[in-house]
Amino acid sequence: MRKNKLTIFLSLLFLTVITGCKKSNPLADTHDVYVAGYERNAAGKLVAKYWVNGTPVILTDGTKDAYAGSIVVSGSDVYVGGGEITVGGPPVAKVWKNGIATNLTNGINEGLVFSIAVSGNDVYAAGYEILPTGETPRLWKNGVPVNLMLAPNEGGDAYSVFIVGNDVYVAGFTIVLPVSGGIVAKYWKNGVPVNLTDGTKNAEIRSIFVSGNDVYAAGHEETAPHSSHYIAKYWRNGIATNLTAGTTPIEMAYSVFVANGNVYAAGGLQSSAKLWVNGVETIITNNANSSTVNSVFVLGNNVYAAVYENSIAKLWVNNNLTNLSDG
Repeated sequence: MRKNKLTIFLSLLFLTVITGCKKSNPLADTHDVYVAGYERNAAGKLVAKYWVNGTPVILTDGTKDAYAGSIVVSGSDVYVGGGEITVGGPPVAKVWKNGIATNLTNGINEGLVFSIAVSGNDVYAAGYEILPTGETPRLWKNGVPVNLMLAPNEGGDAYSVFIVGNDVYVAGFTIVLPVSGGIVAKYWKNGVPVNLTDGTKNAEIRSIFVSGNDVYAAGHEETAPHSSHYIAKYWRNGIATNLTAGTTPIEMAYSVFVANGNVYAAGGLQSSAKLWVNGVETIITNNANSSTVNSVFVLGNNVYAAVYENSIAKLWVNNNLTNLSDG
């Protein structure tokens, strides 16, 4: 299951966007804007990096494939979650703090980090690790694995982590291993699972956000069992809202953010990168090339989106699209 998914994942440019301290900058408006992702170098290797107001900061030396999938700034510290391929071995899940890497997996078990969050002195990373028992959704706290309750023979991935006070929310999916049933979209609150789908149709959660007493999760679900056609949607306290109609095979939501009483979701429909505000769509890119929005962030009246289009990393701010890489 993971080998095929990893190949697809590493062929895309995965980005997250956050904003930081005030600073006058045309690209960032009045804030520093951090975007994490990766870019292929002249030798054909994927280099993990992030951009600050459009300026790249390189995390890996380019001798091995690597990626950065999530970024958080806490005070003067920059945390990035991702992974790097070992020589002749599997990907190693990593967290970089101010450019210094910490391995979360041992280089024998394949692993990656998809999401990172910081609360006080604690650093949380969500992803997966392939154990002898199978692929396992993982949450690491300060580098130490935290138990996520699983049924016997249950595996999966964790794609997103969100911290509210003392509560830790992790979202992703699970599946019975060896594969014998559907993929169940779910999240864990303090390690206890909450199913959002019943497994009849394959579904995944890619992003989770908590606002007050409301839990929002964005992802996708099949239109019919085993159809391989997916509808982008988000759930609010377990109640699903469809963002798309299922008229094209690949319709997915990768990010959700709640601000100013509005629900922002972002994703893609094959050749279109889209942003939805309270279910109303805005087309960010629409062409014959691959494109998607992988992350959305809102601060004040500014809406930021990390965009992938035709092998180019881009930042969208209030309808203005800026290239971060050259393709």
